[in-house]
Amino acid sequence: MREWLRVTRERTGRTQTVTAEIAGLSPSYLSAIECGREAPPVTRPLRRLVWLADALQVPRGELRCSGRWRNTNG
Repeated sequence: MREWLRVTRERTGRTQTVTAEIAGLSPSYLSAIECGREAPPVTRPLRRLVWLADALQVPRGELRCSGRWRNTNG
């Protein structure tokens, strides 16, 4: 997930600050996700992943195809 997020953000030409602002996240949290210091949001904050996809103007389905991240809470 973190690699997909970083690569997709860079491909779209968006900075972490702009992407975070559009997605309703703090830039430091987005940076921490991309660097692997924080896990992507799950459950209620899963909505923020959708906002990230929207902020990066990529299909929401790419979230499921991005690889290693899976919700293990059920």
